[in-house]
Amino acid sequence: MRKRLFLLSLLVVFSFAIFRISTKVLAEQSGSSPESGVTSRLKTISDALIALGHGSTSAGAWGDWGAMWNRIYSAAAWVPSGDLNVANCPTGKTFYSANS
Repeated sequence: MRKRLFLLSLLVVFSFAIFRISTKVLAEQSGSSPESGVTSRLKTISDALIALGHGSTSAGAWGDWGAMWNRIYSAAAWVPSGDLNVANCPTGKTFYSANS
């Protein structure tokens, strides 16, 4: 009798745990996937890049990964153009570089 009661209790607890896990979204939302109610880290990064005016939603050489990933990739891959360097930086101005 004790063994049956124990097994029944274990089954109830296990069933409840499976139910809780199966109804909780554990991944980023994409397309028509369920909404978790939690702000996506991907969206937070994309929103920060939008606020700073960095990146683009357009596809690039890497292909089309969707608006948020395109923005993140293009912002990360951006390289400034120009010919300013440490040697010709105007007096009173600061030149920032990974090499200086």
